[in-house]
Order: sequence, then C-alpha cells, then structure tokens
Amino acid sequence: MARSGIHIQVQKIGAFVRGLSKGRLIAGVGGSLLIISLFLTWYGFSLGALGQIPGVPKVDTSWNGWTMLSPGDLFLLFVGLIAILPAASYLSGLEIKLPFPLGLTVLGTAGLALVYIALKMIFRPETITPLGAIGLPIVLSIRYGLVFALIAAAVAAFGGWLIMHEDGPAAVADSSPPRIPPAPPASSK
Repeated sequence: MARSGIHIQVQKIGAFVRGLSKGRLIAGVGGSLLIISLFLTWYGFSLGALGQIPGVPKVDTSWNGWTMLSPGDLFLLFVGLIAILPAASYLSGLEIKLPFPLGLTVLGTAGLALVYIALKMIFRPETITPLGAIGLPIVLSIRYGLVFALIAAAVAAFGGWLIMHEDGPAAVADSSPPRIPPAPPASSK
C-alpha cells in the first residue's frame, strides 16, 4: 500500500514539474550549474622545472572559484540564484514582482556573468609565490571549472531569452511603471 502512495505523490510532482516552461527549466539548470562551478577547479599551476629535478615530485596547485574570485564569487552566486528564481517561483506558486520582466533580468545578469567569466579566461589573476621570485617558471592555466562556469552562464542566459519569448510582450508591458493621469484642465475665470 505504501508503494502506491509514493507512486501517486511522484505522479503529482511530475505533473507539476511538467508545467514548468522550457525557459524556466533551462535557466534554473544553468543557474544551478553556475553555483556548482564555483566549487570546481578554476585555475592551477605546475612547477615544471621543479618536477624535472630527480627525486623531487611534480608540484601541482589548483584553486576553485571561491578562492580565486574575491567579490566575483558572490556576484556569480547571485547570478545563479537569479537564474533559479523563475523555476523556483513557479514551483512554489509565488508570484514575483520585479521592476523588469523576469526573463530580461535573468538574461541581463547571466549575460554580465558570461562577460565576466570570459574576461577571467583572458586576464588570468596574478599568482605571487616565493618560487616565482627565485626564477622557477610558474604557468597559471585555466582548468575545467572555469569552462564549466562559462557554459553554465550561457545556458542561464539562453533560458532567460526563452523566458522573455515565452512570456511575450505582455510581460514587458506589465513591468512598466504606472502612468500618471494628466492633470485636470484649469478652469478659467
């Protein structure tokens, strides 16, 4: 008997989630992956010359998104949460009022994250170590977490774009500020 009760609950949840639009689902997945990417390895370096000395093991050091991005990690966490917001609001049944359409908000923040991550790929952070001062070559390389974050931000931005198209022009009209009625005509005496 308990098995059939669980089966009914799973069917209810499945039907509820099936009502989730593609844009909200894609944005939520992209936001979740963006948050997960912060725990993956973003940068690393190898001390090549030290590893070539007989009897000395090769040294490999790497950092995740939390350790290498000072305020950037909080920005990417915020973007991930914003991207999850449309799916979470639908699943919880809460209506969210923002000054901008929800799809535009997700698209804009995920687009900024995409640019930020691309710049982090181009302009790598400086690594200062005492070994660099004595002339050992230190090469800071991009690791899989940074690429994963770039893809996750692109997925979240695509989800935001889909939400904008799914909600249609009515979502843009609803988010505009209220119009102030014109003043009544002045009476002439």
